[in-house]
Amino acid sequence: SVLQGERPVIRSDGTFVRDYIYVRDAALAYMTLADRMLERGLAGEAFNFSLEKPLSAREMVDLVLDRMGCMNLECEVLNQGQNEIPIQMLSANKACKVLGWRPRYDLETALDETIDWYRSYFQEARK
Repeated sequence: SVLQGERPVIRSDGTFVRDYIYVRDAALAYMTLADRMLERGLAGEAFNFSLEKPLSAREMVDLVLDRMGCMNLECEVLNQGQNEIPIQMLSANKACKVLGWRPRYDLETALDETIDWYRSYFQEARK
């Protein structure tokens, strides 16, 4: 919506907190896990992967707007989210200690790459 110059929409009231991770970090995390499982006999172990920097939906939208230079767009808050868990976040402590895993991308870098991908995608779609 922001790439189209339209207001972003938040289904909930914008206060629900989620823990985000860039898809590249998620893929690398599972590749690390697969490697370490073979090396260290970790079959059956559970691991969480996370940036451990939870944000509310509103904070995430504001960050996207800022990264895109579109702070003039006011998001539309529908306040229609029902049966939502108010806070969902993970600890990656075990993955860091046992697997030696660390996220490679901070949230800003991840958003910049994602925004660039969407810009390119929609430019190609218009051709």
